[in-house]
Amino acid sequence: MFTQTKRDADDVALAMGRFVGCEALHGDITQSQREKTLNAFREGNFSVLVATDVAARGLDIPNVDLVCHHSLSLSVKFYLIPMLWQC
Repeated sequence: MFTQTKRDADDVALAMGRFVGCEALHGDITQSQREKTLNAFREGNFSVLVATDVAARGLDIPNVDLVCHHSLSLSVKFYLIPMLWQC
């Protein structure tokens, strides 16, 4: 799952962590801890990785079934154009 801010990543991981195995990944986490978190996710030790858009750039993780973006865009144009294509 992607978020726009580090705080969002922490908040979403905390909330989701009550129900499923979940960890946050962002720039305030040390590089060594980010590597440990990524390895644990790749190994299936938890099922949901919540990362900021910036921290997620360049990640190559096989066997990911679903990618979601937590925060919706504040710009209406992102929602109007796809709706026009469906008409």
